[in-house]
Amino acid sequence: MEIRTISGRRATNRRGAAEYLNIPLNTVRMKSSPGQRGQTGWPEPLAERLDDQDWFALDELDAYRKRSEPALPSPPQVDDPERVIGVSDFARLRGVALETVKTYVKLSLDDWLAGRPGYLPRPLSLQAPYQWHMGDAVAWSFPATRRTSSGRPPGRRPTTADLRRVLAATAKGQPEPTARQLAALLSAEFDPPVSLQTVYRLVKRMRQENDAAAGHSGE
Repeated sequence: MEIRTISGRRATNRRGAAEYLNIPLNTVRMKSSPGQRGQTGWPEPLAERLDDQDWFALDELDAYRKRSEPALPSPPQVDDPERVIGVSDFARLRGVALETVKTYVKLSLDDWLAGRPGYLPRPLSLQAPYQWHMGDAVAWSFPATRRTSSGRPPGRRPTTADLRRVLAATAKGQPEPTARQLAALLSAEFDPPVSLQTVYRLVKRMRQENDAAAGHSGE
């Protein structure tokens, strides 16, 4: 992600905005086009153009992110916050499929073992079947302010540069980390935890960058 300081403001180009907001580059191109900015609420580019590109201030991208977030639903009434619920109850509480919460459980196991929440808060016991107090589950699912899955404000999302750094740190002679291992390594540095889908997307983008670099070197 390329960041420049322009007229005292930190800014990035369209490709950087896509990584910063974790949305597809084509979506950024569409929403940031002159004919769409008024309808989509995308911020205006800075007056100064560099490298024949538009540059967008990071603080305005932060404001756009907040405006784009859907309104939070109201939490349900909890008569007994100490009531113990399981995975099925958690799925109904969040309004998602049971298989979705089961996936959240699998992706949270490494975090739970490390003593921190993952895609779900730490359960009462790390042995299945996993259970939570109803009050904790409601507080997690309906926070007073929007948060990431681990309860902290969203921060920078990983880029291909971060993926390359993690891969470069792999000991020589050792097999390349699996996608799940890469997700765990990146999740140790980023919040919210890095999903497998994000890893797959970063790997694909890194290979495209490698192919493009190889093409240029052969010219």
